Amino acid sequence: MASLYSRVFPLLLTAFFILGGLLLYAGLLSPAAATYMIDLMYYIGISLAMAVIMSYTGYVSFGHTVFFGIGAFMTSLVMGVVYGKALMEGANPYPYFIMGTLLGILVAAGLAAGVGVVVLRLRGAFFAIATIGLDYTVLNLVKLYEGGFGGGEIHFFVSQSTEEKYLVFLIAFMISLGLAYYTRVSRIGYGLMAIREDEDAAEAAGVDTFRYKVLAFTISAVIASLWGAVIAWRDAGVVAESAFSLLNSVYMIVMNTIGGLGTMAGPIIGALIFYPLYRVLLTSIPQVALLPMGILVIIIVSLVPEGVVGVARRIYAPLRRHLY
Repeated sequence: MASLYSRVFPLLLTAFFILGGLLLYAGLLSPAAATYMIDLMYYIGISLAMAVIMSYTGYVSFGHTVFFGIGAFMTSLVMGVVYGKALMEGANPYPYFIMGTLLGILVAAGLAAGVGVVVLRLRGAFFAIATIGLDYTVLNLVKLYEGGFGGGEIHFFVSQSTEEKYLVFLIAFMISLGLAYYTRVSRIGYGLMAIREDEDAAEAAGVDTFRYKVLAFTISAVIASLWGAVIAWRDAGVVAESAFSLLNSVYMIVMNTIGGLGTMAGPIIGALIFYPLYRVLLTSIPQVALLPMGILVIIIVSLVPEGVVGVARRIYAPLRRHLY
């Protein structure tokens, strides 16, 4: 029964967004509301990307935006160059979008697996600093392409309706949720949680901690790259400074911290709290929108380090079966 209860929250969330899509296609959901739900799926998606390495394993990756940026860059490259040439012949953009997305995922996964072999031997602040260095290295390579033989920022033209955008984001959301859920409830997830609780003890008990960490880092990179590709598709191009911005990593970390570490529900609930609040602050006080967020994170870390989900599970025990 435990496995059944653990599926309740992800299934309800998926049903909610599927229902939103059906209402949109039926003309019962306004484009503004649909756009809000699209953004919500995005924030949940990148929160889950960070959760696989941070919430499940306990490793904080400040440079995780590098994988998001790779997905955005590779998709824009394929759409801007390959599709751009085929556009004159009336080509369908979706095969090129899928091609760019898969290319970005392969590059991100390869980089995560290769670099992970080195940086995942580090712990704590040393690991976080190494990931920041990785992000700036790749960012400068992309800027070298843009400023040199690439010919500037990559943009492309593609006609998208709100319904098309919603469908693309919904598919990406379901893939992200599925990967994060499988990682959490499978044997991999139990190994990762053992690492998070006490890595030395887990290793002494026979857990192949290094292999599990590299695997988690790679899965996390795949999810982040997928969302980079989707955002590049929506925005019809990529700007290196925004795609590789450390703020993306900060958002992922903040959402995981607010929701609570150690569960799959924590990063999701963190995103459900973060995005609406951030949107209100961005509208009302855009110059200092992140200031209240910083104060909120300090309060949570100081007073309730287990996050919203941790507090809810402690106060109301039956929630432990649902917020897994």
